[in-house]
Amino acid sequence: MISILLIWLPFSLAGGIWAGYVLTRRFPFSGWHRKAVILANSFLLTLLIFIGGIATFGWVAYSYPRQSFIPQHWVAQPTARYTKVQDLVDSGILRNLPKSQALSLLGKPDVGENTDAWTYELGEEPSFLGSSPAMLTIYFEHGQISRHELIRP
Repeated sequence: MISILLIWLPFSLAGGIWAGYVLTRRFPFSGWHRKAVILANSFLLTLLIFIGGIATFGWVAYSYPRQSFIPQHWVAQPTARYTKVQDLVDSGILRNLPKSQALSLLGKPDVGENTDAWTYELGEEPSFLGSSPAMLTIYFEHGQISRHELIRP
């Protein structure tokens, strides 16, 4: 994140100075007012360009595609499960599902196959501050799913 800020800063600074210069050429001032207006415009426009660039980057970084849950894709593409997990959770498929059906639907869990808490790694979910692993933990009581927990960065 810091590297992105450092890369974007010179561009926003140059854009702000250029825009401040263009504005003062369009609306000419004389004397000390000219320098004050150039500095104020440059500062404000630099700030706007910088914030706009960072906001645009954040929007692009967070807008990864969401996909429908398809059991074959879930099993075949474990590093892209984060794109399908929201559909799986929202659909209600997991409610009170027996352990055997959960195993056939989701495949073997990454952690805890012989316990009452199965964890599926969802892959590296992209985020504004980098990427970190997302996980889905499914809890069983009396042989069926009692609840689930979605852990996101």
